[in-house]
Amino acid sequence: MSFVKLENVGKTYGSISVLKDLNLRVDKHEVVCLIGPSGCGKSTMLRCINGLESIQAGSIFVGDLEVSSPIVDINAVRRRVGMVFQHFNLFPHMTAIENVMVAQLRVLGRDKRAARDMAFELLSRVGLSKKIDKYPEALSGGEQQRVAIARTLAMSPQALLLDEITSALDPELVGEVLEIVRELANEGMTMLLATHEMSFAREVATRVCFVAEGGIYEEGPAEKILSNPDRPKTQAFLRRLVESHRL
Repeated sequence: MSFVKLENVGKTYGSISVLKDLNLRVDKHEVVCLIGPSGCGKSTMLRCINGLESIQAGSIFVGDLEVSSPIVDINAVRRRVGMVFQHFNLFPHMTAIENVMVAQLRVLGRDKRAARDMAFELLSRVGLSKKIDKYPEALSGGEQQRVAIARTLAMSPQALLLDEITSALDPELVGEVLEIVRELANEGMTMLLATHEMSFAREVATRVCFVAEGGIYEEGPAEKILSNPDRPKTQAFLRRLVESHRL
């Protein structure tokens, strides 16, 4: 059964059409990777699913909630599907543990003790138990991104949207963040990822979607799409990656 569903979605910015008649379904426990050149609409798609951007045509569903409905409870949507961004968006005046606690207190209404216990458990899980009282400026980029992942998991989402979560990191920090995502995939977390990490997509994705022309241009099993795609734009994109030693 599809947990995330996009039906004939259209998204424009002024006269520019970013998403056109886009259709996509993500089943529970699936890990779907979105690939494609910068500006093809991957991030916009994720932001529309999370209700951060409105659409001009079609429908988006998360479970039985229609995200695109004008009367949807957007907080209910975001309790079901969490989002981790390219730039960590941590509150600079809060420590790591406070960053993981804040939405629990304000959105879920957890009491402070329960929120702190949950935050400590999750920060320990991502390897930051000794840095819970550090402010973001005292953490590396990889550590900040791991705090952001813990903050999202604290909301107990049923699915995760991950938007190029390693692209702002130094190369040596990428692995520590991808390891957390790998663990979540192995545990059966439903995930939709926009990524340029092709080797990682090959490893964890149940399905890879190449985004072009405002929609899903080609999709299929990771090995098929990344090794032997059928359509010319997918082939050209992957050829450029090989030539630049990124695949």
